[in-house]
Amino acid sequence: SARPGVVYQTSHNWVGRDTVPKAGAVPPTNTALGKSLTAGTIVCARCHAIHYVYSSASNTKPFLRVRNENDQMCLDCHRPRSTTSHTLGTHPVTMNYAAKATARPDEFYATPQNSNPANPTAAMKMSRSGAVVCTTCHGVHYTDSNSRTFDNASSARMGLLSTSRGLLLRTDLKGATVTDRNICTNCHKSADDPANTMARVKSHNGTKNQKVQCADCHGGHVDEADGTTPNAYLINRFMNISTQYGAVRNAKVLYQYTSVAQKNYNKDGFGVCVACHPTLPGTISTHLSSTNAADCRSCHTHSQGFSANCTQCHGFPPQANSAGGTSGYAKDGVRDYSTSGVFKDESATPHVSHAGGGSYYSFACDECHKGFSHNTGSFQDVYLTPAGTKAAANGATPAYNGTGSGTCSTTYCHSDGNGVYKSPTWANGKDDIMGLAPATRCGQCHSATPATGAHGRHISGGGTGKSYGCVNCHASTVSDGTTLLAAARTNNGTHVNAVKDKQFSGSVGDETLSGSTCSTVYCHSNGKGAAPVVAPVWGTAASGQCGACHRATGADPINSDGHLAHLTAAYGPNFDENSAASCANCHTYTNDLAATHVNGGIEVVAANCTTSCHKQSAVWTGGRVTCESCHTAPLSVIGGKTAPAKANFNASGHGQEGANYDASRTCDSCHDANSGHIDGVSGNQKRVAVNDNTLCAGCHNDAVKVPTVARRNVATHATALGVYDMGCKVCHDVHGTGNRGMVRTSLTFGTLTST
Repeated sequence: SARPGVVYQTSHNWVGRDTVPKAGAVPPTNTALGKSLTAGTIVCARCHAIHYVYSSASNTKPFLRVRNENDQMCLDCHRPRSTTSHTLGTHPVTMNYAAKATARPDEFYATPQNSNPANPTAAMKMSRSGAVVCTTCHGVHYTDSNSRTFDNASSARMGLLSTSRGLLLRTDLKGATVTDRNICTNCHKSADDPANTMARVKSHNGTKNQKVQCADCHGGHVDEADGTTPNAYLINRFMNISTQYGAVRNAKVLYQYTSVAQKNYNKDGFGVCVACHPTLPGTISTHLSSTNAADCRSCHTHSQGFSANCTQCHGFPPQANSAGGTSGYAKDGVRDYSTSGVFKDESATPHVSHAGGGSYYSFACDECHKGFSHNTGSFQDVYLTPAGTKAAANGATPAYNGTGSGTCSTTYCHSDGNGVYKSPTWANGKDDIMGLAPATRCGQCHSATPATGAHGRHISGGGTGKSYGCVNCHASTVSDGTTLLAAARTNNGTHVNAVKDKQFSGSVGDETLSGSTCSTVYCHSNGKGAAPVVAPVWGTAASGQCGACHRATGADPINSDGHLAHLTAAYGPNFDENSAASCANCHTYTNDLAATHVNGGIEVVAANCTTSCHKQSAVWTGGRVTCESCHTAPLSVIGGKTAPAKANFNASGHGQEGANYDASRTCDSCHDANSGHIDGVSGNQKRVAVNDNTLCAGCHNDAVKVPTVARRNVATHATALGVYDMGCKVCHDVHGTGNRGMVRTSLTFGTLTST
């Protein structure tokens, strides 16, 4: 070995038994090859005789014992494989190649091609008589199954040969890609070469580029060639394939083909297809039950690389009034749609509208023809097993009457989505819907302005609803009020899919609409971006009534900025929870359909703030206002009641500052700032923390709080007679007066009055 340790296997075996059934090897019949010294074994001298004198009449160079210009030696020792039939599991030999190529120019090249024209040793060589023989594909010595190397002794001595794995092929078993030539496509034309427009085979490469080539499924010699296991197309008995999608190892295949029976596919017992595809897609109804090879081959042809091609028999979809081809109606042998009794002119049917793609829909065949069988003649039947199809969605029970014009009925596809069905006709129905003006087209199944659910409240306009467009809520389906998106018309698109697909888009005022959940979109928020009080439910009016999005009090009241004080806090005006009039106290509001409601803005009646409730100042985000802002001029008027004037509080009342007082008091020193007092009821406003005199004594009898002795223990009038029934407030107004000591200008006690 030029490379020690490398097993080349580039020469015919010369050590071993001469009977090997799996190699088709048997003892030779030619006595020149059967010398007694070599009986039962293979040695060099079995084929070569170094002392023979060369004679063209009796032997062949180099030192061969017999003539071999037509592979006589090979065919003697491998007699079981000397056959012209392709049904015995071995490649046929001894037939004239030129004659076959002339008879079948669509299958064979006129002369065999060379995977590497620069290498003559990689060429397919015919016998002297022009026949395909063993040495057309195989060499005997220095043969490494590689078209890039020269097969000769020099290459062997220089270590230039690669390992052959014992195949001894003149050229490559597989090409680097499916378009490169290999041992098979040097002679057999393949549609992998675009020039071979009439080729009957193509590599099993499909649309996924898995690079499966001839030798992955076929072998040159796969059986013992004794006829016990027919194998017409030399299918490997075990599949070993590697692709980018995974590997298959030693997957058993049962392949038989005779004039009586064929089993080249059986999903229940070692079929060719299921060796690599054990689970067939259930989307094709024929996959579910068939065990017949003809069913497979009717769609998966070798000429198409086994990718199913509907256009072999009919258009996809049919759209012309002609038989077969890429656009005509179905016709394959005795199966002919035009003689089915329910034939319709396909140039005028809406087949293309349903499945033509582009500006039309792209529904799969199974949406209407699920359950059909090509081989039983039911290929033109509709809704045989509609379960799981679009037509049967939402409880619909689709039916089709093929007689006459042909009519679909009770199909979800032609309904308003809520159980109201239309019955379109099939004959001459092309563009009956798709050809209409956009607004009219929508109304063929559901109204252009549907009344179902809450549609009316959202889109009807006028005095009964808002005027939102379809695209505001269904942006994944339409681009405007009457135009479907191209993606919506695909088989898995968002139109006619039994789902109310919501995708918000556009804007309302300055608010951008997004998302797909009603409870998170601006329209049904609390107005400030938070979730609504009640999640809206389509068709349930109560979930969208006033108070469902935001409310004054109760659970989840609106509490942003000053809302809490006005709507919820006990010290506020406590507007009515369920009354829209409460909102109208501050906001411009007519009704829920008005232009000022759900418009992206917040309209405030500013005059109400500054001319009535907050005459001094109106600050929405600054927290609680001061008592003085309402009780000093100009006085606030709330609920028709004017706030009591307490203008002297800081000048001569308890709020004054100066040397005569130890500390000034604030309003909440005596009053409970958190109790309600803006309730519109006169006289119900004091909200002092405790009983009047107890409140006064709490400070004036406490040396710490009132250190000036003259101002302590001042309840003389109340206690002199031993009866504590005269209040401090009878004579004093802690909010300040024009007199000393906060003495009132007018005093009233019982029936007595004094000034």
